[in-house]
Amino acid sequence: MLLTEALQIPPSARCICAVGAGGKTSLLYELAEEYRQEGKRVLLTTTTKMYLPEKDGVLDGTAKEIKEKLERDGFAAAGSVFF
Repeated sequence: MLLTEALQIPPSARCICAVGAGGKTSLLYELAEEYRQEGKRVLLTTTTKMYLPEKDGVLDGTAKEIKEKLERDGFAAAGSVFF
């Protein structure tokens, strides 16, 4: 069973928010992969600290860079590195 089915996420959903005390990043990456398999483009962002992606990140990128990554790969994890 797909996560979107298990979580009863309607096909019309355009934004998914995850909150809680663990597993958010893994859940969102799994959901993103499901949507990518359907040919949808996925932009993953965060309002808090998140594990820095090794492959799909557009960190401190411009809107143009993020859009280009989405068009090319169908997925981008965008955010800002701050300390």
